[in-house]
Amino acid sequence: MAEVHLRDVAKAFGPTQALDGVELRVEDGEFFCLLGPSGVGKTTLLRTIAGVERPDRGEVWIGGRDVTHLPPAERDVAMVFETYALYPHLTVWENLAYPLRERRVGPIDIKRRVERTAELLGITHTLGRPPQTLSGGEMQRVAVGRAIVREAQVYLFDEPLSHLDAQLREHMRAELKRLHREMGSTLIYATPDQLEAMTMPDRVAVLRAGSVAQCDPPLEVYLRPKRLFVARYVGEPPMNFLDADLDASGKVKTAAFACRTKARDMVAGACLVGVRPEDLTVAPTGRPTPPDAVSFAAEVYAVEMCGDYDLVTLTVGADHMTAIASDHSTRFATGQTVNVSFASERLYVIDPVTERVA
Repeated sequence: MAEVHLRDVAKAFGPTQALDGVELRVEDGEFFCLLGPSGVGKTTLLRTIAGVERPDRGEVWIGGRDVTHLPPAERDVAMVFETYALYPHLTVWENLAYPLRERRVGPIDIKRRVERTAELLGITHTLGRPPQTLSGGEMQRVAVGRAIVREAQVYLFDEPLSHLDAQLREHMRAELKRLHREMGSTLIYATPDQLEAMTMPDRVAVLRAGSVAQCDPPLEVYLRPKRLFVARYVGEPPMNFLDADLDASGKVKTAAFACRTKARDMVAGACLVGVRPEDLTVAPTGRPTPPDAVSFAAEVYAVEMCGDYDLVTLTVGADHMTAIASDHSTRFATGQTVNVSFASERLYVIDPVTERVA
């Protein structure tokens, strides 16, 4: 079993609280993602699991063992760093074999495991070459291979694709998913990239200031964010927010529109409302909208063509909103007055004090 359980883990570096009471349980064989911007504690959390950092408070359990005070070598954990950390004076073969030799694995077993790992990652043709002769994608595969050749209980990946170009990142995302499926091991993956977090893992923990803001499957995080930070961070383009007033019946009123919502358990008064750009429909004025839709007028501020859709920035009173327009039969121009509509159930209501999302 390779379940990872963090219990009230805290870690500070001087006045900076890197981790603040983190509670997480990663299931055996799960592909788990840590998502958040730089500085929220993702790397510190991975290093704490690996044993490179010792927590100031709390416990780290791996495979049913309390490993809080065990050195890294006794935790059966392998880590892939943001930088490839390959030895330039060794060949790819020697880089893959190095962690096995350090653990005094026999030469026959080393040969078997290196060849199997190279075949699994498609880098057999590079085994006799030094790392500096490889492409970025090949070096990343070797870095991954040096971790998985150990056949550890838990694999930790710290932003491993951040230095690759967009096309190669897309390819490596698919390769890592395939690799995890074939190995069946527990994998914890840290990234600031929403696309990686939404497409690869079984579950996502969104980190904020050293604590867990939300931990759910990717689609749940996207559709039902529980905190304002999660609603702001998850989604590209980001969610639109407007100031509003909420009454006791759950009706919200903004400068642009008013509608009823399901947020009847929130305190009446000032609030925020949010709606995602992909949930907004933009149409020329005069075109009919669905009878149950919330609609309002806006002015086109800017239009960005993004291939299969246009990103339309709208002026709504004193605010700007963005909408995704995928109907290429209709084009919008700056200064044009348009009709904007959305389904009321796609509106999020946020308490500005507690930052809870309803």
